[in-house]
Amino acid sequence: VDCTVEKKLCKRFNVKGYPTLQFYRDGDFHEYPLGRDKDSIIAFGEKMSDRAVTIVSTHEGATKELLHKIPVAFIVYDPSAASSAKTEEGYARDAVAIDASGATDAEKEAEKIIQSTERTRVFGQVARKLQAQGSFGLLETASAEEIAKFFGGAVVPSGGFVARIEEDVPIKIYDGEITSSALLDFVRENNLASVIELGGHNFRFVSRRGKAVAIAVYNPDDAVKTNKFRRELKQYAVGGVHKDEYVFGTMDGKKWDKFLSQFSIHKENLPELFVIDVPGRTYWQD
Repeated sequence: VDCTVEKKLCKRFNVKGYPTLQFYRDGDFHEYPLGRDKDSIIAFGEKMSDRAVTIVSTHEGATKELLHKIPVAFIVYDPSAASSAKTEEGYARDAVAIDASGATDAEKEAEKIIQSTERTRVFGQVARKLQAQGSFGLLETASAEEIAKFFGGAVVPSGGFVARIEEDVPIKIYDGEITSSALLDFVRENNLASVIELGGHNFRFVSRRGKAVAIAVYNPDDAVKTNKFRRELKQYAVGGVHKDEYVFGTMDGKKWDKFLSQFSIHKENLPELFVIDVPGRTYWQD
């Protein structure tokens, strides 16, 4: 769409700059969440063409399949899923429709498991809604030992659960109602990594999350200082006293030097931290 001509249309879809990319699914338009380079757009197309929920059976498999490209993922486990797939009358009717689809046999079996209980069914609805922004998995027929690995020594809940996972971060269990609207809110609230690599594709989104953003600016040419800086920031983002008051991010001080100069951040002084409140147009250096 040429927004210099179709001004009303572009205003309707809140176009602020060029290029703006949006996609359409299930009756709604959504903002494209990734970078504008070729590889990012191709990766997005492949992701949206795949299943919204990946079936996994081990902790290692969940880490490999769900966290290899996205730092945060959500998983569902329901011990009744496999047995319900064979017994529930309502499920049996759904299974007929699934079998009549043009999917592969493996895709049909995966969909039957997802549709077999209320917990997994609601999870599947949310996963489809937020597929562009998130990573979702269903833990199938897992042993008690495999489930315990997700909790790292913490108490494992009895029965099924929905949870947020991130490497080197304690698991976060969803304890709300099993409804699509409530679970959707949980995923949206928790679908940010503890520390986010910031750039042109996500800065606007992150800075409007209702919290000030603490940004660790690093020098990519100094690996030793940068790695130490990143570790310390993540430790604080996960367990620090004020961890819930900020969104935490990192930024390449060499790539974004012109943008950062307005906050008195200069390459020769890196690494350095500053805090920015974008809606309030305020920042605090170091």
